[in-house]
Amino acid sequence: MRTSVSQTEFRFLAGQCRVEQAVFLSDDAVVLLEGSPSTGYTECGRTTIQSLDLAAVDGWIGCEETEQIEKNDWVVCRCLGDWEAEGLLALLSKSTKELKWLLHLDSSEEFVTAEILDDCIVAQSGGYPLGWRWWIPIQAPWLLTVEPIKIT
Repeated sequence: MRTSVSQTEFRFLAGQCRVEQAVFLSDDAVVLLEGSPSTGYTECGRTTIQSLDLAAVDGWIGCEETEQIEKNDWVVCRCLGDWEAEGLLALLSKSTKELKWLLHLDSSEEFVTAEILDDCIVAQSGGYPLGWRWWIPIQAPWLLTVEPIKIT
């Protein structure tokens, strides 16, 4: 049984996420991302939640869970942020409910669907008439890929 949780998980359970565009890992490591759905995303640095807090203690936003999708050993949570353009997804262990990672993108639009296929989360964001299809590797979510789709 765990005696403590990371700050990332504690804040997620309290309905919060950092404002940076990044993948927030369960050990408070952070993989910063740059890009957009139209250009793709790349890793642009690594840091920690503690370092981000030192730079901007008020850099937390709302993160409201809207749906849980369970498959095999995982639970994917679709979440809403404070701004319309944001997209947030969290991955938890199904058996322990421990947070594995939390993804925050500032211009993806809300993730409206998500499913687990093998070792990847396939999600859709955006709305009519254009949206985005996402492939997010469970073990390395910072290597996500995205393509435009037409929504009918």
